[in-house]
Amino acid sequence: MSARGRPGVYYEEIIAAPWPFVAALVVCGVGIPAAAALLPSGEGSESQPPAFLVALAGPLFIALALIFSRLHLTVEETRLVVAFGPLGKAVPLEAIVSCEPRLMGRAAAWSWGIHLHRCGTWLWSAPVKGGTAVFLQL
Repeated sequence: MSARGRPGVYYEEIIAAPWPFVAALVVCGVGIPAAAALLPSGEGSESQPPAFLVALAGPLFIALALIFSRLHLTVEETRLVVAFGPLGKAVPLEAIVSCEPRLMGRAAAWSWGIHLHRCGTWLWSAPVKGGTAVFLQL
């Protein structure tokens, strides 16, 4: 059995980010350099940020929009892979003690990205309908 014709892949899903999330990052990527260009400049003006920071802000926000626009979940023969673009985590299947669905609170159900959870573990999340998440105990 394989997903999408790839041998050794049993399950594969891609969860796309809500368009407002991606749009907000793109707007920041375009808006920050544009707003900085409108700030007063000249000698004696300390209100303008350094030019290299302004130059980096646009591409940084655009890159974040591209990287975090899709969460990839893949179950392979020996591991579970969770990834946002090139940022990923592979967990050996034998390291998983249990796996269960859990109902998440409203804030957690609409979160997106990689977060440090209050219990000290990393949470890789994407918003899902109904607020149900898969909880893995390692």
